[in-house]
Amino acid sequence: MQKETIPNIAIIGVGNIGIRHIESLIQFTSPINIYMFDINTSGLIKTKELLNNKKSHLVSLNIVNNLKDLPKEISILILATSSNQRISLLEKIKSNIKFLIVEKILSSDRNE
Repeated sequence: MQKETIPNIAIIGVGNIGIRHIESLIQFTSPINIYMFDINTSGLIKTKELLNNKKSHLVSLNIVNNLKDLPKEISILILATSSNQRISLLEKIKSNIKFLIVEKILSSDRNE
């Protein structure tokens, strides 16, 4: 029998839209690992403190200070940043990503 792995979900950009994704994810009734990254680290800490009181014991909330610290395998990556930085952020992520969710447009540059 194969051991089930706990899904890793990464959210890049924890502003208004990113927080809404996290609020939905913390209601899961099966185990998940959520990794949050944002250039505004003080906002991340406040978000984690706020959401820790609402999450189930099955959800693990983790702040990542560097994109290199994301897990090697990511089930879902949610990019909730402004469009002018999405491509460069995506290129810095070295994880294997199963599903990618991009909020709004991918990039404002047609060539990208």
